[in-house]
Amino acid sequence: MAASLALVLAVAACTKKEEKSKFPETPPDQVVLKFFSLLAQGGKLTLREAHQLLTDKFGPVDPDSFRKWVQEFEKDTQIRILETKLPEKKSKNGYFIAKVMMEIQTPSLFGQPFVNHSQMNLILDEKTNEWKIDFLAETIEYEEDFKAAPAEARVVE
Repeated sequence: MAASLALVLAVAACTKKEEKSKFPETPPDQVVLKFFSLLAQGGKLTLREAHQLLTDKFGPVDPDSFRKWVQEFEKDTQIRILETKLPEKKSKNGYFIAKVMMEIQTPSLFGQPFVNHSQMNLILDEKTNEWKIDFLAETIEYEEDFKAAPAEARVVE
């Protein structure tokens, strides 16, 4: 009995390890940092490279809309990764979704930087074995994420 239990546990552990080994060498938090670094650099080529880090699972992100959004990005913004959660299994829609929680510090005219906590989801592109950013936030379940967010990240009226 004990031997069969050990065998079952060993098979389960190998299965989990095999599933995690499918993940890309570049972790999701490094993709996020690269994305924001490219935005801070600006320029056509780097913005095109940043655009290529986005998933197209829910349709293409319009390059003109992306460019307009990027124009609003403050170049001196600092990103600090707080936590990265790799998926243990596919989502209900059949995607591996990694969650990267970050602290964003944006310069302020009032002296101290504005500090915000945010989450960015990345979808594993199984064809290229790369993490791609869910720029349109299609994979964020807002109610669950709101409940799980730290109190200081919530707006209370």
